[in-house]
Amino acid sequence: MKVLVLSISLLLLLFIISCENVISDLGVEENLVVIDGWVYDTEGPHEIRLSRSVAFESETNFTPLNNAVIIIRDDQSNIETLSQVAPGVYHTKTDFEGRIGFSYQVEVTLSNGETYISDFANLRPVAEIQRLIIEESSFFIQDQGIDEVFFYFPVAFVQEPIEMGNFYRWRVAKNHVFFNEPEDILLQTDRFINGNFFRNELTDYRYMQNDTATVRLESLTVESYNFLRFLRRQTTSLGSPSGTNPGILKGNIRNKSNDNEVVLGYFGASAVSEATEVVFN
Repeated sequence: MKVLVLSISLLLLLFIISCENVISDLGVEENLVVIDGWVYDTEGPHEIRLSRSVAFESETNFTPLNNAVIIIRDDQSNIETLSQVAPGVYHTKTDFEGRIGFSYQVEVTLSNGETYISDFANLRPVAEIQRLIIEESSFFIQDQGIDEVFFYFPVAFVQEPIEMGNFYRWRVAKNHVFFNEPEDILLQTDRFINGNFFRNELTDYRYMQNDTATVRLESLTVESYNFLRFLRRQTTSLGSPSGTNPGILKGNIRNKSNDNEVVLGYFGASAVSEATEVVFN
């Protein structure tokens, strides 16, 4: 069975997106704080990125925010302090990893003293990718002297748990680089697969011989699922007849002392199941 598949690059997308709760026109929204990062149940480092936005029509990139103090805390009062490793990029220690069932929150204090805090994000279990295979397919090209072109695509076999209310995000990589365009934001719920063993044919991702295919399944909360769902819908439908007017998609982070400030980005937690195969003839 085919399902939608997902990946994300929030910091490149947040200013071409919209949602049903439009805050203002993108053209005047600049210099907003952007905080983006996830905690996984894998070995670190885990990454938080800080920046300020630019206007939608601007040709410049995001402005990184440096010299911030960032901590990640869990609901058991454990605290992890991050270190800056590049402009606007902060990492946990390598031995830090999230734990299934725990909830996590990020707190960011900028160099100007302003403090930002996220909602707690629960790290939910993920369905297991039990097997990954590579299948062959082909397509035809006319008027180019080539009748048929062969390619390969990954197929993941997954056992979905019997508990209802699971949300997932798929990510796909070629030669260890994940696809991160808006159309690569691929999501799934257990509404029609609950408790079943199923296969996901990722036919939109084409590989050649000797390529390495990686498929990753991540758990989501309903809040992170909805955030990513709106992100995909607005980025892929922008400019289409059915698309909505551009605006700002607000995440789960706020200024600790000023609820009226618009803060962009999202902080989440996820368990991971991953499989890799090399394409052979």
